[in-house]
Amino acid sequence: MGLDMYLTAKKDFYPDFGDINEKEENLKTFSKLLSGSGITVNEIDSEFPTSSVSFKVGYWRKANAIHAWFVKHCQAGVDDCNSYSVSRENLIDLKDSCTAVLADNSKANSLLPPQAGFFFGSTEVNEYYLDDLKLTIKIIDRCLRERLSNWNFSYNSSW
Repeated sequence: MGLDMYLTAKKDFYPDFGDINEKEENLKTFSKLLSGSGITVNEIDSEFPTSSVSFKVGYWRKANAIHAWFVKHCQAGVDDCNSYSVSRENLIDLKDSCTAVLADNSKANSLLPPQAGFFFGSTEVNEYYLDDLKLTIKIIDRCLRERLSNWNFSYNSSW
């Protein structure tokens, strides 16, 4: 029991959308993603050719300062365990805050203050807190790669 946090990447594929190059690229990408499923593109319902693929790109456990940041900046202050959209700009802003606190720990309480909560973990700015910031930077760097440039991201938590 405790605070579990997830960042998810999602992409909608429209095999019949766009010019011929876009269609071919969408079909090729979608076929690659289906390759391990045993389903072929030809088996997908042609009346509804839009399909989505999503996967977890980040997981934190009891990183309450990071959770508080998402609640404030992506969830309009509502902490309800639902899924919320996260823009690339949000990810860059969060990474910048993490980087600033790692460079100067005295900024922790102003940029990424720990948040108390039901089994949310420690509210101390200590080595575990700093490890959460390092992990966050690693996750965000993964999300900002060129291969995920046209994917959408969402954040959700549970406790």
